[in-house]
Amino acid sequence: MISRRELLKGFGGFALGAVTGDFLIETSALSRYRERHKEVSIYLDPILDIFYEYRDFSFQEVQTPHPFHLVFLSDVHLSATNEAHLDIDGLSRVVQTINALMRNLDSQDWIFVLGGDLVNHSSSRFSKKDYPQTPRSIWEKGIEMLSEIDSTKKFAVLGNHERDHTDVDLIAGKLSSCGLARLDDQSEPYQHNGVEIFGLPDFTTVRYSQGALSALKLATSTTKPKLVISHNPQLFENLVPENALSLAGHLHGGHLAQVGLSQRYASRLALEVGLGYHGKFVEGLYRLPNQSSLLINNGIGDHPLNLGTLRTSARTVQIVRVG
Repeated sequence: MISRRELLKGFGGFALGAVTGDFLIETSALSRYRERHKEVSIYLDPILDIFYEYRDFSFQEVQTPHPFHLVFLSDVHLSATNEAHLDIDGLSRVVQTINALMRNLDSQDWIFVLGGDLVNHSSSRFSKKDYPQTPRSIWEKGIEMLSEIDSTKKFAVLGNHERDHTDVDLIAGKLSSCGLARLDDQSEPYQHNGVEIFGLPDFTTVRYSQGALSALKLATSTTKPKLVISHNPQLFENLVPENALSLAGHLHGGHLAQVGLSQRYASRLALEVGLGYHGKFVEGLYRLPNQSSLLINNGIGDHPLNLGTLRTSARTVQIVRVG
């Protein structure tokens, strides 16, 4: 169990500092990450090599009636082992850490958002031995574990790995039964403290239903403050909702760009071999037109394109104060 004292040392007051015991911070890793993300406060769990980011966000010209926090987690790629992906024990530690950090924030009102790819699907592009499909026994435990997150509300969208998984319908049903409300199958937004919350399907893996098209139209026509969540940030290259904070994952910090290739050449190489890399948005926060912003999560599970130890983009869980 993660103690309150450890978490206070690592994250209390959002001040960086050395942490003893299990939470020994590697200063060089923090320095590199902080150089790229100067606008955020950071807590590092070096056991799992996951950065917990904290930032403030305000909607332009509109103040929410009651500020709240959101915790955004994406691309877990849950596996039966922890050799290349996150296993159940690792996810348990993440859930405990999120709950403890939010207690330390003394947040009475916060929401949790899962941005897709909780699971792996077995792809012909990669070795099934190195990248096995997540079995039902594992993804069921994973979803049950996420239900233990102490947030006021919990939301989820499906990613391409859920869409291509043989158990996609069972996974969707389990999310709903465990209290994670599906956003990407709703035609109307959820409401939270004066903010509309939309979910849009990953358009690269599914044709939009009439309900999804209605949500898309509504998300782009209203000027009310809103959260818009979709797994793949490529959607937001052409869709920029007004007065919105959009959330996405999928790219794991850039895949091929992490091994020393520029975005231009990584994108070209990926397209040539059919890997679907898209380089306009990669990681972090982007300011867009229409008083809009896009926040991309690197995920906490690995991907074959990260090539194991060559991964240089940090795994992230993002905490945002919305107000």
